[in-house]
Amino acid sequence: MVRLGVKRSVARLALGSALLVASLACGGAVPVAGVGSPCCSIDDVIRLTQEGVSDELIIYTIRTSGTDLDLSADDIVLLTNHQVSPEVIDVLNGGPCVCEAREEPVEPAPTGGTQPEPVGAKSLHVAVKYSGGKSMEVVNLSKTDYTNVTVVINDEYQYRLKKLKANAGDFMRFSSFILRRTGAEGKKIDVKTVSITADQGTYTRSF
Repeated sequence: MVRLGVKRSVARLALGSALLVASLACGGAVPVAGVGSPCCSIDDVIRLTQEGVSDELIIYTIRTSGTDLDLSADDIVLLTNHQVSPEVIDVLNGGPCVCEAREEPVEPAPTGGTQPEPVGAKSLHVAVKYSGGKSMEVVNLSKTDYTNVTVVINDEYQYRLKKLKANAGDFMRFSSFILRRTGAEGKKIDVKTVSITADQGTYTRSF
């Protein structure tokens, strides 16, 4: 508990020192949210940047001072020439603060044997019906036609379809599949995996 209290005290002291530097550069007191202060003009922001104040603290100072300038093209050029960051310029001009890029969370792969889709690939809304035998059915569950469809079984046998209509299925006989390596017909196939690609995305399932 003592060590934690010391760390917090040091952190507060560091933040207070940084705010003091920003306030002195602006020529006023430490800004308080909701209370106006002399900061921040274009000259203030340039001075803060030249003094080595971080973008985060400059943005904080701009926001707490309630500054919302209508920058001209000359103002933006001036700020840019003085190494003021685009993020600070955007906030000074009344825009949102985008200080760092955020990564989109990757959803976990669904259960039931479905393989994870490649990052960035759109998933096709389809169902594959197979219970043994010499054929299987692929059903388009979406309201959009899927075009240039390629169905691959076990990474070996391939079947091409120009269009799989919305809310419709297609019975695919294994004799219509071609062995990718030799071009031979796939008369009887023990289905283990099915991969489907189309202009609209991809789909993979294991059996």
